[in-house]
Amino acid sequence: MADGKTDVALFGPEMLADPYPIYARLRAEDPVHWHPPFGVWILTR
Repeated sequence: MADGKTDVALFGPEMLADPYPIYARLRAEDPVHWHPPFGVWILTR
């Protein structure tokens, strides 16, 4: 984590292969996640 938020490589090879562990991590650590590269909020709950 950086700056208290979860670092997420959306659409990276790890997530494309199996997104569910990353979804679970987001739900647990950062359910309302700001993703700067896309300029969007990601809501997991």
